Amino acid sequence: PLVMCALVPNESISSHVLDTVAGEPAERVAISAFFKEGDDWKRIGETYTGTDGRVPWVSPGFALKKGTYKLVFAVEDYYKRKQMESFYPYVE
Repeated sequence: PLVMCALVPNESISSHVLDTVAGEPAERVAISAFFKEGDDWKRIGETYTGTDGRVPWVSPGFALKKGTYKLVFAVEDYYKRKQMESFYPYVE
């Protein structure tokens, strides 16, 4: 999903990932955050979801500014750990 944000002091990008098939939070899903600069995407952070499927931030050390953001969820590895086939290797 694309995330639009405004300048707000001390704010960050967060996410919550749910496995709707299993009916539980999706633990240890790698999430990368990107900021659009011109025609390019600049990686601004990467982290993993916790046991509750949440990440409090995916952009540490990056001061948010007005613009277009993108999160990329590496779902293929998550499903491999669950011994399931993934339809897509990632979702953005």
